Amino acid sequence: MNRKGVLILLVGIIILILIVGLGIYYGTRATEYDVPTPEEFARIDCYPEERWAVDGVTRVQCESRGCRYDPFNSDPEQYIPSCYMDTRKGYSVTMDAVPKGERFILKPNPDLPPTEEHFSRVAFEVYYPSVDIIRFKLTDADRRRYEVPDDIVKVNLPDVDIRQFGQIPHYIVNVSEKDPFSFRIIRRETGAVLWDTSVGGLYLSNQYLTVSTKLPSSFIYGFGENSHQHYRHDMNFRTWGLFARDQAVGTGNHNLYGVHPFYMCLEEDSVSSWRPAPE
Repeated sequence: MNRKGVLILLVGIIILILIVGLGIYYGTRATEYDVPTPEEFARIDCYPEERWAVDGVTRVQCESRGCRYDPFNSDPEQYIPSCYMDTRKGYSVTMDAVPKGERFILKPNPDLPPTEEHFSRVAFEVYYPSVDIIRFKLTDADRRRYEVPDDIVKVNLPDVDIRQFGQIPHYIVNVSEKDPFSFRIIRRETGAVLWDTSVGGLYLSNQYLTVSTKLPSSFIYGFGENSHQHYRHDMNFRTWGLFARDQAVGTGNHNLYGVHPFYMCLEEDSVSSWRPAPE
């Protein structure tokens, strides 16, 4: 075999080795991340700082917030938190009828997170000021807290429940029969579940309030004024600020000067939409 033939053979062998090596490398790389189950994908992040921390989060840090710790080797394109809300913790419920709607008294379970003094009793109130509006409130049942007056934010909602007059609202509220307390808001016409707090994470104290919910679709818009690349929000365990801060434009995906404390969710039927507006 002449030198030219030997050279061609060597080049061919080298190319073959490179192809096999790259195949093994990328094949191994593609499977080095854990594949999330539906339950793992539904986790509610309890330690958002973990995603950007060099060393992640430790069990001690996670459990100090009353959350569950289960390390997960996430694909960066599909992040799954290792520290997440414990769906077993929360509140137990009793019910009182009130003239303008329904009132549930919640009592914290002994195993709630120890981060702050939580409300000894929580009032969950629901009423329907019109057929297409449902209003609910979670607040301290024993101590009066400041609330922004309706006349300041120009809500102008009637202080009555339309069901008193035989009208049927477009939404249904289902409260869980078993502890811990959770509730679902369902669109009567389609059966779409608009809010579902059974994912856990409800915690109410004087200086820390949190509620977590499943959404009916991934078509989410709004959340204040934020820098982002698309109208549709990335909901892969991203944090979006609702309120304004003194932050100039062009410095990353942060909340800016504008105040738009609500979001809009377009449901899967592409016709109905849902717009929570916190007060």
